[in-house]
Amino acid sequence: MIQTTPLRPAASGNHADFLALLAMRMQEKGELPVLAKSIRHFKAQIDNRDNVGIDIINAILGDFTLTQRVIRLANSSLHSISGNGVTTVTQAVAIAGLDSIARMVANLSLLDEQSATTPESYEVHLELEKALLASDIARNVAAISCKDHVEEAVIRVMMLHVARLMVAFYCPEIWCKIRRVAAGDYEREQSAAQWITGVSLGEVTSVVAGNWRLPRTMIEHDLMLSINDAADHPGSDAWLQALSHFAARTASLLINKNADQRSLKNFVARCGLPLQITITDLLQAITSARKQPLIKHLSFEVEKLSIVSSDFRHRLTLGIMELGLAGSRGLDFGSALAIVLETIYAGMRFNRVVTFLRSAGRFRAEFHLGKLHAAVLPKLVFPEAYAADIFHLSLLHQADVFVQDTLQSRECTLPEWFKQSLPDAGAFILLPLVAHGRNVGLIYADWSLGATSKIKPDDFLSLGSLRDQLMQSWHNV
Repeated sequence: MIQTTPLRPAASGNHADFLALLAMRMQEKGELPVLAKSIRHFKAQIDNRDNVGIDIINAILGDFTLTQRVIRLANSSLHSISGNGVTTVTQAVAIAGLDSIARMVANLSLLDEQSATTPESYEVHLELEKALLASDIARNVAAISCKDHVEEAVIRVMMLHVARLMVAFYCPEIWCKIRRVAAGDYEREQSAAQWITGVSLGEVTSVVAGNWRLPRTMIEHDLMLSINDAADHPGSDAWLQALSHFAARTASLLINKNADQRSLKNFVARCGLPLQITITDLLQAITSARKQPLIKHLSFEVEKLSIVSSDFRHRLTLGIMELGLAGSRGLDFGSALAIVLETIYAGMRFNRVVTFLRSAGRFRAEFHLGKLHAAVLPKLVFPEAYAADIFHLSLLHQADVFVQDTLQSRECTLPEWFKQSLPDAGAFILLPLVAHGRNVGLIYADWSLGATSKIKPDDFLSLGSLRDQLMQSWHNV
């Protein structure tokens, strides 16, 4: 997979621009993928002849993509016979039939739960964890208070997460900005999205649901409703709406590592009366949801990546401080480059980091850290003249690039000199060095084949920021 990020992110406050960007990304990347584990669980339920229908329905409800794809299938022109539209998985299974659903599932692309390694994958895993945790909290509370509305409660919570998942998957560089501005607060994400993109999360949900041909009744509930307003009986529209927002906010607080646990406990305590359920039952519903195997697994994957990110953040802070102090004393480019290479190399645990500089119509490797034999360094050179490969594309568009897997990249994107000189490179990043609008060099850093290559969107952007600060010393060359 190859991802490029413009040096200046494309998040826009213009309403039409963002919706156009989202539509373009949706067309380019295709449908939201489904977790491989969810597919295996669904197939196991289908193959088990002793299972009753509820087991298959619960298997579908356990995955966001499966749920919306099954409901969409039943609402398609091929199957829909209901004037009001299909709004639940139970209705969808009855109308579309298991054979049609099984054929559709067989063609879904997979989001391997082990691969939270790319910016969009990390963002999707994080938002997916919130959606699944919120859905299970809502399921458990509804099972206590109104068993006939469990499925509706789960789907309402999932619909609250449509916009978040869509932006996280298709526009990860924008979603990480929204999260950063919101500082982990679930309700502030709404205003942050409006400020950064010019579009509310509710509008995104409405546009996406329209493209998916979902009934309007499924998205009319995506309005911020105070929990205190839910003074109606369990199972009512107001109560289900309040439950969905309670579950979503609770999941966000649980997953946000910076959240104050006292705030979480106080929030839960305030919701018992309007939701007409005891605090003990609420806490039990939350505890049971957190014990779900898939949620625990996703939490573990996200936590592993957070540890790497925290280490990088610490090193990045030290690197920026060192650059700032040295810059005030007239630091030359070579010395600044040494600080940047050391920060990148150690912080992201790369196999090697190499700097290419332009000279006499070529880009030559001049400086490096890590595993690189002296005999290989002279071979790391390529012409300035354009060729259709990833290095020249990065320079042409002055765009940061992350190639997650060299073995899966198209053959034509990797130049021959690269494949012959660095055959052990499994994944790599490219950071163009630009001075006065002209390409003067390129920072290359890779992980070896078989190594885990993990990078968060915030960290990917931070690498670019570190490079930008480096280029402030270019005038001293």
